[in-house]
Amino acid sequence: MKKHLPNLITLINLFCGINASILWLYNDQSLALTLIVIAAAADFLDGLVARLLNVSSEIGKQLDSLCDLVSFGVFPSIVIYQYLVMNHPISQGINIYAIPAFLIAMGAAYRLAKFNVDTRQTENFIGLNTPTMTIFVLGLYFIIEENTFGLSEVLKNDMSLYIVCILLPLLMNAEINLFGLKIKQFTVKGNELKLTMLLIAIALLISIGLQSLSFIVLIYILLSLIFHKDKSEINTNEA
Repeated sequence: MKKHLPNLITLINLFCGINASILWLYNDQSLALTLIVIAAAADFLDGLVARLLNVSSEIGKQLDSLCDLVSFGVFPSIVIYQYLVMNHPISQGINIYAIPAFLIAMGAAYRLAKFNVDTRQTENFIGLNTPTMTIFVLGLYFIIEENTFGLSEVLKNDMSLYIVCILLPLLMNAEINLFGLKIKQFTVKGNELKLTMLLIAIALLISIGLQSLSFIVLIYILLSLIFHKDKSEINTNEA
């Protein structure tokens, strides 16, 4: 039984991702956000449980990526899709103006497939991982809805949304080295960059709230580009 427990947790991730996507389309954002948080928690716990029980497997790795594609690929696409649909409402048929939103899901699919065969990744990341990309998209949602810094109209116009649809797939698959955020040893030495990022994130969340999520991701990318050059160790868990 214990060998199936991590995969069961992974499937909870999938269940939540599917339902979050449906709920978002029905404009129940509050419950959808709750389910995505649960999906993210399951995505973190499945690998942890597999290591603790010593039941890690290749099928678990593949299943994790398949489930992540829904929760952290299709779901963020739906978020952007809804804004494009609001800009170009139609009564029936395929909304061609909103189709570019699914470039995000396609980019996530390619990243996850590439990740599964990339032997370079043990501690850090090459390219933006899918959960962090989803955090960025959710940050945009909160900025738009709260009109943070008066950016709502700017961010939800077609040009801005299409730029996001192109930029995110590129960032997910770019050969840029991003540091992992897991702290294995509770010491300052060797964790300076991670602790700096953590303090910045806490400060922004306290001062701005959830609208800061996109800014936190941008700062994370910037710090990685400036201070993190070593590609010898990259993360083995997409989450």
